[in-house]
Amino acid sequence: MQFDQIREIVADTPYIGADEGRELYDFVMRERPSLCLELGHAHGVSTCYLAAALQEIGGRLDSVDLTTAADRDPNAETLLARAGLSGIVSLHREINSYNWFLKKKIEAQSANGRCAPCYDFCFIDGAKNWTIDGFAFFLVDKLLNERGWILFDDFTWTFGKHEGRVESDGITKRSLGPDEIAEPHVRRIFELLVMQHPAYSNFELQSDWWAWAQKVPDGHRNLETAPRIGGRTLAGFDMRKALDDPASAFGTPEAVADHAALSPDQKAEILRRWEFDAAEADVAGEEGMPDGGDDLLRRILVCLDRVTGGFDAERAAPSKQHGLPRAAIKRD
Repeated sequence: MQFDQIREIVADTPYIGADEGRELYDFVMRERPSLCLELGHAHGVSTCYLAAALQEIGGRLDSVDLTTAADRDPNAETLLARAGLSGIVSLHREINSYNWFLKKKIEAQSANGRCAPCYDFCFIDGAKNWTIDGFAFFLVDKLLNERGWILFDDFTWTFGKHEGRVESDGITKRSLGPDEIAEPHVRRIFELLVMQHPAYSNFELQSDWWAWAQKVPDGHRNLETAPRIGGRTLAGFDMRKALDDPASAFGTPEAVADHAALSPDQKAEILRRWEFDAAEADVAGEEGMPDGGDDLLRRILVCLDRVTGGFDAERAAPSKQHGLPRAAIKRD
């Protein structure tokens, strides 16, 4: 499937934007991996971008997440079926962690005391946690072919990013110490585990957010800056970071709606990302966690009304788990 086709199908479903989707799609078309692994798929947007490219080259994808991912709207099954890509992807879900899937995969690939590697590429975009993803790297290494690539999302993300969120990707913030909340776990995993591993090299960092490594021992061992994800900046800020943390990039929803350098579609995408975060914080408030998010959520919805030409009031109430329904937004 061509990139423009899958881009139209996934539209603005979170949490992977078109720029990241293009990077994943082009990587597959360039490197031509036979079998890929995705750890963490959420709504299945990155899954669809990978699957679309893999369909072009005759490859396949194993994608793993928690069982709760099935409750997302839309979920990965829905998007893949909509795209006609269900036959390219094997979806797997575990109750506690994708590491249990990796345990079972290592068992299946093992004979005579040796695990036979099978994957050519692994995209880790899940827990963002030292304990889970640090161990995941060790397990993936056993399954990754020589010259295969591994990509970590969320290089600088921290658990302190969302003040009102009780948990993130199965990790409860109450179980973490102050330094664990403040430090970027993926960065520490990449610097202390991946870059120190003698079998890996050709380290690259994109937009201070995506960290790449190749399973070859003799490549360059410095962390080099690769071309920015999507290769674009807007009026002094990084679009990728703006999408990930709109509050830090803009301060207020009104600043997004009034920004002269952003197109209406870009404003809508940023505000929808912000709305998802605000809706989760609102749920945390209902459960006794202080957040003050009611007014913020209302202001985001007002700004969405401005930039999209209005939304259906009967369909606009955020759900407890998923935020504003996408169908509520009207497009001119």
